[in-house]
Parts: sequence; structure tokens; C-alpha cells
Amino acid sequence: MRHKSKVATRYFLLTFIVKWRVLCVSASFLAPAVQAVEDTWDYNIEIFASPGDERDITGFNVLLPVWQNSSSLSYADFRATRSSEDTTEISLGTGYRKLRGGYIIGANLFYDTRTTFVDNRFNQLTIGAEFLSEQWDLRFNIYTPASDKNLVDSPVAAKQFFGRRIFVSGVREEVLDGFDIELAYLINTFKWESRVFFTAYTFSGDSGEEANGGRLSFETRPQKNISLSLNYQNDSLFDSQTRAELRYSFAYSHQAGIRKIYERMLEAVRRDVD
Repeated sequence: MRHKSKVATRYFLLTFIVKWRVLCVSASFLAPAVQAVEDTWDYNIEIFASPGDERDITGFNVLLPVWQNSSSLSYADFRATRSSEDTTEISLGTGYRKLRGGYIIGANLFYDTRTTFVDNRFNQLTIGAEFLSEQWDLRFNIYTPASDKNLVDSPVAAKQFFGRRIFVSGVREEVLDGFDIELAYLINTFKWESRVFFTAYTFSGDSGEEANGGRLSFETRPQKNISLSLNYQNDSLFDSQTRAELRYSFAYSHQAGIRKIYERMLEAVRRDVD
């Protein structure tokens, strides 16, 4: 009996060692594949130029993943713009996106600071939600002022709408609070990835001013990393504005074609009706 016990013990140990070796070797081969799945998304840097009939804007934004797995992504977002009116804006944000089969759901939070051409500085909080799919997109953003209105020492009487900023009669500037909602549709008949966007927005100030209006946009991508767009918006307070935009993304390839839904996990957050 003791001999059989020793044989059984040796057999068990030998079997355990062989299985352990096989498991270790298998893990070494599988580790790169698992890492490749978890590190699906790298980063996205975009630069753009946007000429308009009111002013011209240039800027960039960076979307940097801080955590991810095979279907989820948490990211930090940094963006900066400068306009021909000598205004600058810097935004810091964070967000989360979840890939569920054929669609993406996400939420984001931004803190914006804008310096106007009369050196007033305004701050703003933005909370957003998004639904992205191959055919339809839906976005919703709420904008809340984080600073008070400032007096303006200027002899110029003007009324302008620059990114939820109102400048009334050369007397004061203030951030408008409100929200926008946007619906986008992929046009399948085009060879390039092309979408049409319908946006409705409403903003108001402390003195009772209201800007209720909408924006119609068309965007096309001759290559995945290049987008061209044309935007027209009109509202009850500031009339109409027309703007074009050329944008280059370092996250996508130079090939033509419609981006897959997983590629759009790195898409720049659309917000900031301007």
C-alpha cells in the first residue's frame, strides 16, 4: 500500500508539473493577444481651421484614454481655440464611452474658460450625453455659467453670440446658460462617409435675452482622417451665421471609407454651439 501511495503521489506531482508547464506556456502565448484586446484604443489628436462670416477659428483637441478594456473607455479631453476676434478658449474634460454591439453610449463633463477681446474671463461647466451608431447619432449638452457677468469699457455698441457669450450695447458681457440637442444621420448613397446634422438650441441671460434657434450641418470625409463640413445656424437673437471647417485627425487612417463603430470610440466630442 505504501508503494502504491508513493507511485500515486509521484504520478500526481508529475501530472501537476506537466499541466503547470503547459498552462504557463499557453499564457505566454495568450498574453499579447489579451493585451492587444485591452489596448484597443490609442489616442486622438485633431487640428482644425474654421472660417466663417462672423469670425475665423483655429484650434486643436486631444482625446487621451486613461482606462480601457475591450468594450469601455474612460478618457481625458483637452482642447484650445483662438479666433480672429482675439478670443481664446481652453477646455478640460473627462468622459466615458461604452461599446455595445453596434452602438456607443457615453457621457462627458467639461470645464471651459474663455478670455474675450476686452480681457474679461468667463468660466462654464458642460454636461453631455451621446448615443452613436452606424446610422444615427444623438447628442445632448447642458451649459451652466461658472462666473458672473463683467462690465465692458468699450464705446462700440454691439450684440454678438460667440460661444454662449453675449456682448450687449458695449456695456457688459456674460455667459449664457442653456442646452442643445443634435441628431445626425449617415447618408448611405455617398461614397465617402457623409452625415447631416440637425441641432436645436436655446440659451438665455440674466437680463431676459433668449437665443432660440437651430443649426444645419453637413460633414463629409474624403479620407477617414480628414473631414470637411459646412454649417448654417440661425436664432431669434443673433440672426444667421455660416461657417466651414477643415479638420485633420491623427487617430484614423488615410484610407477612404466609412469608419467602423469601434473606431468612433476615439471620435472628438461634439459640443459647443458657436
